[in-house]
Amino acid sequence: MPRRKFTESEAREAIWENEVDLIKGEDRRWTRTNTTIVKMKDDGKYYELHWEQGLTERQENMYEDQNAREVKKIERTVIKTESYWVGINEDDKEQNEALDVKSKYLGDSVYAEDKGPTVLLYTDNGDGQKNRIFMESSVLVSFINFINKRK
Repeated sequence: MPRRKFTESEAREAIWENEVDLIKGEDRRWTRTNTTIVKMKDDGKYYELHWEQGLTERQENMYEDQNAREVKKIERTVIKTESYWVGINEDDKEQNEALDVKSKYLGDSVYAEDKGPTVLLYTDNGDGQKNRIFMESSVLVSFINFINKRK
């Protein structure tokens, strides 16, 4: 994997002037280890730089000489299931309805709706649901794998 050498001062300058993404690490008593993705102007490449952020007014940020690795961004679609505990009394009805989101707008007049074991995709241009596709779990997984391979 390609690497690029950064002196302490080059790392500091790159972090503060070329930051693309900041990945905050673990907080310790006085500092936090951070990883910053930078895009260097001279070569247009992305690099991963590590540094310590001071967490009090008496702690300074710390940078080191490093042989930073070149990185690239990839994106992945992840299906997430959320669970909620809701009341079962009539006076809990309003709260329960707020959590029960029926459909999600995806863009370009496309909507997705949770239908238990399937997901319904449909289009709606203001004249009702059209072009309905019910995707079972196995089809949904295949579709997500197809999308992930395109990136």
